[in-house]
Amino acid sequence: MVKFTLILGAVLFFLAGLKGHACVCVTTGPAIEYNRAKAVFIGKMLGGTEILTNKNSPGEIYTIEAGKIRFSVEEIFKGNLNAEVTVEAASGKGTSCDYGLIRNQRYLVYAYGNDSSPDVLYTGVCTRTVEVDTKYAKEDLDFLRNLPPPGSGGTLKGFVQAGVRIGKFEPMAGVKVQIQLPGDQAVQATTDKDGRFEVRKLTPGKYSVELELPENYEAEQKSEQVAVDDRGTAEISFKLHLH
Repeated sequence: MVKFTLILGAVLFFLAGLKGHACVCVTTGPAIEYNRAKAVFIGKMLGGTEILTNKNSPGEIYTIEAGKIRFSVEEIFKGNLNAEVTVEAASGKGTSCDYGLIRNQRYLVYAYGNDSSPDVLYTGVCTRTVEVDTKYAKEDLDFLRNLPPPGSGGTLKGFVQAGVRIGKFEPMAGVKVQIQLPGDQAVQATTDKDGRFEVRKLTPGKYSVELELPENYEAEQKSEQVAVDDRGTAEISFKLHLH
């Protein structure tokens, strides 16, 4: 099972095919998850290898399926997919976030890769995978169906904050950030009054992002590696402390 890192998000009551059952998650927006995902598509759920029977809050019995889930692919937003694709999803059976999809329903699927199993796709609870015909898919479909043309490049957003006292951080303006591009080239950004910086139209690839530390400050992590995909948005953050 792949572990998803979910940061800088808002609380979302994520239904993902579970009628009457909800799991509270922290997730990020469509642009960030599009950047992280290996494939994004709309597909009809054909069946899974693990079947779970449960009750919703009114006491109605429903069946969901997890494990290796097959989809008939209808519309592709990202990834090289065949007409039918298998995506793995852990059921979380016995936990407060048991998970599964409903056979024959159409889903907007965010599927993720794993370095140890590059040919396997994963989805699951606390992703943005959701029934396509519900209100929960609207924000995602608005984003996906208005993507710029392929080859437009990606976006890198960042946030720098500094500790002003124990447990208290505030945005830090004027911090210079070096972004290492392929071919030993670099671009520089500077945080604004809200401690944020943004660089657009980046060539897809992995970037090294390093702070030029202000005098008398040190960083929990001075540099970070981040992957930027075409038409996606990557986010990175730094925390500074006084010496």
